[in-house]
Amino acid sequence: MTPCGTSCADLQTVGSGTPALGIHERELARALLVAGVRRGLVSVQRGSGGRFPQNIWSVVERDDGEGERRCIPLEAQLENADQGTYHGYPLPQSDPLHEHVVHWWALEDE
Repeated sequence: MTPCGTSCADLQTVGSGTPALGIHERELARALLVAGVRRGLVSVQRGSGGRFPQNIWSVVERDDGEGERRCIPLEAQLENADQGTYHGYPLPQSDPLHEHVVHWWALEDE
């Protein structure tokens, strides 16, 4: 699993629910945060102290089990404003930001 790149140009997403992605490696989680920040996908709202954005969005690519690669939008919420730690999760398709994050991500690939 890597941050979604130009190979996700079709911008299809997986399922109507929230898939379990199993992103537990610190290096991958950090890469996803950095990718979201570099693309400007951060909230205007800041955590207490103002050092870190309240939310960062990113997109990850994964195999859908049928041989297709899909893009899944993610949201990370600031968990500890003093340490700058985040808790992330996939955005369900029912979330209004789901399609926006995928769209904003694609704009950076153009």
